[in-house]
Amino acid sequence: MTIRDNNHAKLMKSLLDKQQLIADVIGNRKVSYIDVPLYRNVGDLLIMRGTLAFFERYRIKVRYKANWFNVAKNCIHRDDAVVFQGGGNMGDLYGGCQVVREKLIPELKDQRVIILPQTIFFEKYENYIKCCDKFRQHQDLHIFVRDQESYDLALQMTDYVYLMPDMAHQLYPIAKPKFINNRRSRLALMRVDKEMQSDRSTPNADVITDWNLMFEKSNHIMVFVMRAMRVGALLGINRLPGSLGTEFGILLTNYLVRRAIYLFSRFENVITDRLHGHILSCLLDIPNEVLDNSYGKNSHYVSLWTGESDLVTFDIKGRS
Repeated sequence: MTIRDNNHAKLMKSLLDKQQLIADVIGNRKVSYIDVPLYRNVGDLLIMRGTLAFFERYRIKVRYKANWFNVAKNCIHRDDAVVFQGGGNMGDLYGGCQVVREKLIPELKDQRVIILPQTIFFEKYENYIKCCDKFRQHQDLHIFVRDQESYDLALQMTDYVYLMPDMAHQLYPIAKPKFINNRRSRLALMRVDKEMQSDRSTPNADVITDWNLMFEKSNHIMVFVMRAMRVGALLGINRLPGSLGTEFGILLTNYLVRRAIYLFSRFENVITDRLHGHILSCLLDIPNEVLDNSYGKNSHYVSLWTGESDLVTFDIKGRS
């Protein structure tokens, strides 16, 4: 029996098919796709690529694409459904994209607004209440969330809330590169940011890295170009081209995703406290062990969606 004959493949395909509901909510509208990521977090890039694959699968026409830092309201067609990128940045841990959502959504009262599957987390209750007050001003806001805890929080923001797996599942299955050099036993992809567990121990692995650490000096030109695009947008230099600049950025970030796929494919198994380290392993049919992040995002996700896979092991010991 091959991996794709077992319960893992069936589970992954079932998660992919659940997203038919998002297409139903979009209906026959064209889409303006907001908060397209242009940075080195491969998890967000996988979400983006899964979202673009979703649009293609359901023949949904995307009329406008923008990053959070160069979105122009006058470029959003009045008949479009406005679709915000999914991920784990809904809350007060990460400022820019949340600020744009809270500013833009109340201004789009005559359009359907959809937030793709997110994990919601607020450190400060007053920030959560402020977000709820702003979102409640919109009568056609649909929020998809990745776990039950986020679902409960989103019910105070709108009457239209849905549980849904991450958009990266649209990429299943990802084929491993045919020629892999220097195969090794275990990769550890471990957070080095604000979501890292404070008392985390060092895992036993052949290679320990994180998204931002895996790209070598040869990629500095790409990083410089992406940062220059962001500065240009903030200064108003490339605001009008909108989708043109974003499309160029997507081409650049595709290289980073390919690099991550090649790296993961070199290992027989993965241990990670990054949600998309886990999801990418699942997309590649690689056995993986999941540790939690600082506030339980990974445990909530795995328990709801992927924990039944025979390729997934979950360890919540030591979660703060």
